[in-house]
Amino acid sequence: MKKELSEIFGGIDIYLFDKIIRGRFDCVKKVLDVGCGSGINLKYLAEHGVDVYGIDKSETTIDRIRAIYENIPTCNFRVATADNLPYETDHFDAVICNAVLHFADNDNHFDKMIKEIWRVIAPGGV
Repeated sequence: MKKELSEIFGGIDIYLFDKIIRGRFDCVKKVLDVGCGSGINLKYLAEHGVDVYGIDKSETTIDRIRAIYENIPTCNFRVATADNLPYETDHFDAVICNAVLHFADNDNHFDKMIKEIWRVIAPGGV
């Protein structure tokens, strides 16, 4: 069973897996992964027709993810930080942000990251 789930979902984060299983992503058309790293949280979504985007502060990481997702426009993956997202307000149906917020320098930085994430989520988004 573990192998079957792994083949379907890859190595996605357990919290995202929970949201998918509960149907929270059923109507999601466009998702941003803030701090996307290797892109494992985007694989399942991309394979199921979701328009995926990712940001990471590492240029090397973004170069790697662009190579992995060669069928997705390279502009969907950008070097950026959670406190200054390069997207319009209400742009995404969902935002994934796993293992990122704890890197905040202080309370003000944490608040700025949270506000930026909420800014880019469309009304009714996840």
